[in-house]
Amino acid sequence: MSINSPRYQGWHIQPNSQNAHMLDSYVNASKTLHQLVKMGITVTELHLGSVHPVITVQPTAETKKLKGVMVRSINRSGTRSAIYSAMMNQCRIEWENRYVH
Repeated sequence: MSINSPRYQGWHIQPNSQNAHMLDSYVNASKTLHQLVKMGITVTELHLGSVHPVITVQPTAETKKLKGVMVRSINRSGTRSAIYSAMMNQCRIEWENRYVH
């Protein structure tokens, strides 16, 4: 979506072009949140502020449908866990799997 999009026509004040990426980010995050909720996935956190918002979800059987890849491994007090990530609508979706062997 761009500043010249019909969505912004009729506004009394046109948004400045420096914020266009934030408006796009917000729209993409909203679309992704709705899709995740329809899939039955619980969203625990949303971080806006970059071109690709980060959405943190609870790991369930439904998150396997996102076909994420392991992006990092964490060792907390001897317990290993892995952070998985997948992209949807230009948003990064992340979840932690604590049962890594």
